[in-house]
Amino acid sequence: GAAFVKKESWVNDVASIQSFDGELGRDYEFKLVLQARMPGPWHVHPMVNVESAGGMLGPGVDVTVEGSPSDFVFPVKTLDGRQIANLAEFGIGNVYAWHIAWVVVALAWVFWWIRRPLLIPRFLQRQSGNYENKLITKADTVVAAGFTVVVLGLVGAGYFFANYKYPETIPLQAGTAFVEPLPVPDAIPVKVKKANYYVPGRTIIADVEVTNTSDKPVRLGEFTSASLRFLNRDLPPAVASVPEGYPREYVPPNGLAISDDTPIAPGETRVLTIEATDAAWENERLMGMLADPDSSFGALLFFFDETGNRYVSELFGPLVPVFRRNLAIEQGGGEITG
Repeated sequence: GAAFVKKESWVNDVASIQSFDGELGRDYEFKLVLQARMPGPWHVHPMVNVESAGGMLGPGVDVTVEGSPSDFVFPVKTLDGRQIANLAEFGIGNVYAWHIAWVVVALAWVFWWIRRPLLIPRFLQRQSGNYENKLITKADTVVAAGFTVVVLGLVGAGYFFANYKYPETIPLQAGTAFVEPLPVPDAIPVKVKKANYYVPGRTIIADVEVTNTSDKPVRLGEFTSASLRFLNRDLPPAVASVPEGYPREYVPPNGLAISDDTPIAPGETRVLTIEATDAAWENERLMGMLADPDSSFGALLFFFDETGNRYVSELFGPLVPVFRRNLAIEQGGGEITG
């Protein structure tokens, strides 16, 4: 069975008990409350299912659960006030009873047919043409009708018994809720001027035009794309934004190279050349552009001001693969330092 039980799920402090609509480009905060059920080492990923797109996995976390499976207890109080001591054992008797009933019916049906010679004798009768009222006899027809009555009777009896024992039911909820997105901080508009993927070096090199619309100087602290977080390791707030225990494979050791890492003043517009290098672009098959007729990329840029406030900006644009470093530099705006 499951290693964990989901007790609660929240989206922006709203109980997430059904589907919800969100606004494209806005931020939502997800919270899951789990209870361990099976001891052992587990690798856990939170997941959000998006309509027409499938599941989106969050960063994995290694969790070690100690104890014994017999220690697990999951009490639940129903809407009508009934207290269930342990949901993991609730209704187990009914499960066993119905399984036994259907196994008995199935075995009886199989026994009725295997009590006589089966494959070869019946095949020879069929080949000889002398099989009328022999392969399926009148007794077989009567028994089959009896089994039909028994099966329909069991299904009908189970239905009426369930309605009698549980008269108050709630249908599955299929509605869609709306959850307000998180407030948007002062944005830092960005535009992609040019972007290349240097294939031999497994590097994204991009010219990005940044306009600081806030009232404080800001510096670029992080470039995130395809779950990879490239950090400006010379900026302490950016490094501190990665929590302890965060999977190292999602934080490339080379970090983020920036052509000009000096603070961008309020109202200033500057073109930065950034470089994100990691083997994961190829190893994790994140760059399939060589076989795509129209190559593009999406990313998030995280800026920080002097007080540690973070500003998030979306980045999207075409991405052209190149095989020569000097060509990438010429198109990207010069040598990269940082």
